[in-house]
Amino acid sequence: MPYCFAEGDPGWDDLGPDDPPSVTQFYYLPPPEVGGAPEPVRFSDTPPPDPESAAPGPAVASRPGILDRLFGRATKPKPVSAWEERQRQEAVRSAQRVAHLTQALRSVGVRRAYCRYDGGNDEGFAWLDHMELTSGEPLSAQEVADRLAQTHVLERLREAKLMPGSQGDDARDLLAIARDAFAIETSVMLLGQGYGTGPYWLYGAFTVDLDACTIVDDRQAKPIVENIQLQT
Repeated sequence: MPYCFAEGDPGWDDLGPDDPPSVTQFYYLPPPEVGGAPEPVRFSDTPPPDPESAAPGPAVASRPGILDRLFGRATKPKPVSAWEERQRQEAVRSAQRVAHLTQALRSVGVRRAYCRYDGGNDEGFAWLDHMELTSGEPLSAQEVADRLAQTHVLERLREAKLMPGSQGDDARDLLAIARDAFAIETSVMLLGQGYGTGPYWLYGAFTVDLDACTIVDDRQAKPIVENIQLQT
């Protein structure tokens, strides 16, 4: 949540329910300070095995209580909960989608993606600003979708059951992938699952390098938003 304005910050209590915050009230926080990952965030262009075929996550030792520490008692591993296992499986599916899309985008000459995000209070959002070819030429989401139509990425995603929101319309699905899906998947890798859910507002942007397979937040992101309102 790099540029944020949160409960307890000066001016928060002065805003009415319909008053948007001012851009000047936002300040930058690196992703790790709000539950995100250290940069550069690295991902793979090789899809991992299906989560159902992989072994469940290991049990985690519970934090020792004061009596455990006083008497030197060992703590028992805490079984992975059903919720934690679902989170693990979804993280694997996300990595699969990003790997398939990275391969497809590189095959049609795309080397970088610049994405934006915003949100707060109950949900985070992300979308594509533009992608770039090796030459540096920018591509809109529609131009990216047109190039992806030359690949088999849609068939691969459908066969792997990685298109839960599929409309069954190739053109619409490819545009959704180009504009929203890739940005959402990579934003979660950078900012953490559930970003945007808390007593704060946020906005920002990041760059995905498809050759290096890295994600880096933009510390100079402009206040361009789609899902929240700002006073400029």
